[in-house]
Amino acid sequence: MVTTDARVDQLYFYPVKSLRGLRVEELTMNASGPMWDRQWMLVDEKNHFITQRQLPKLATIGVQMFAESALELSHKDMEGIDFGLEEHEGPECQVTIWKKEVPAHEVSSEVSEWVSDVAKQKLRLVRMSPEARREFNADVPERWVRFVDQQPLLVITKAALQELEKKAGVTLSMTRFRPNIVIDGVPAHAEDAWSGFKVGGVEFKSIKPCSRCKITTVHPLTGEVGEEPLKTLSTYRRQEKGVMFGFYYAHVGDGTISAGSRVHFQI
Repeated sequence: MVTTDARVDQLYFYPVKSLRGLRVEELTMNASGPMWDRQWMLVDEKNHFITQRQLPKLATIGVQMFAESALELSHKDMEGIDFGLEEHEGPECQVTIWKKEVPAHEVSSEVSEWVSDVAKQKLRLVRMSPEARREFNADVPERWVRFVDQQPLLVITKAALQELEKKAGVTLSMTRFRPNIVIDGVPAHAEDAWSGFKVGGVEFKSIKPCSRCKITTVHPLTGEVGEEPLKTLSTYRRQEKGVMFGFYYAHVGDGTISAGSRVHFQI
């Protein structure tokens, strides 16, 4: 491991897929990724997952967690609604994410009605079943994921965003890219070259670059859609499989990492 001045600058997790995330000072890793990350997801009447790709207005729904016992959803035009982290009703159902069926339960008809009113579309909020095992990589058989798109953790360097802002001539929020770990003190896109890194007692293994979709063009607070950052990223970050920004990693062991901690990386 190489020791530098690199440190963890920001930590995030996203309880409900495609809703706003939460910035935290500590992030605890367990067998399926950061605790509570994408534990819940919205589905349509066919039980197919729904994200900001189809409904950019989902960005306007706020999320708050209370003492790891409840979540509250909020919206500027409605009274908020909360539910317990273990709350669910009705029988188990199969929901589809990227052509993969996963067992889940509806949280409650009341919460589903609330999100449907915000979205102006019939939706249900579901919670992944505790017995679900969604594999993501044969090289890491002891790990699985919840309702993330592909991999358990997204890592981005702070300098990568600063470089993008300079090229685009605009200010962009890191939350557009929905990272879990933001690292400062290293050059832009240094995360692309590491085979792994370590923070405290937790080690992380490099998996693959992150191909960016149109969700990055959705303003993370208003839900308005624009051209950036994909317009600028496509001029210098396009590869054979798409426009890349950030890198996917998997954690090797369980544990908790903290903002401000030193990062030791491996080439």
